[in-house]
Amino acid sequence: MAAVRGARKTSLEVYPYAVTAELEELEIGGTMRYWVVFLPAKLQKKAPFAAKKKLRMRGVVGGPGGKPVSMAWQVSRDRHYVMFGRALARSLGLALGYSVDIAFDVVDPDDVDVPEELREALDQEPDWEKLWSALTPGKQRGLAHMVRSVESPELRAQRAVDVMRAVEAGNVPGPPRRRRE
Repeated sequence: MAAVRGARKTSLEVYPYAVTAELEELEIGGTMRYWVVFLPAKLQKKAPFAAKKKLRMRGVVGGPGGKPVSMAWQVSRDRHYVMFGRALARSLGLALGYSVDIAFDVVDPDDVDVPEELREALDQEPDWEKLWSALTPGKQRGLAHMVRSVESPELRAQRAVDVMRAVEAGNVPGPPRRRRE
């Protein structure tokens, strides 16, 4: 299958790890299916992956000129994998069975990639920076994703303000909670 290529130029030499693997489907719990790339067995045996724990990563998907990403290597059945949402896969021209190039580095587990528009909103409102700092890294990543997922820079800026106003009002936005029955 074809490797994925992007339009943005990015130097891959800055990343200590490089993986080329097939995009596969992983079934969890008999009902949930995810598109994933598994870490090759050779790399799985080396530190820090040998510890068999979730690891945050930042890198580039798609080889030179690919798309910058911030993701997590998760663990299932003693193997690390990274999930690809359908939107990310489509933006890279991926389908199941395609070969995917990932160059990356392992980063601090509390690392959060804050979009420029959200950073500007936080810088303009000192109280918002305090509220932001009080959120867990997971909540911060979710809110950052809500801002980053908007295509237009103007709408991203407005979304950043809306998100922080909601946090300020005590209503941390996020996906609806599923009811367990």
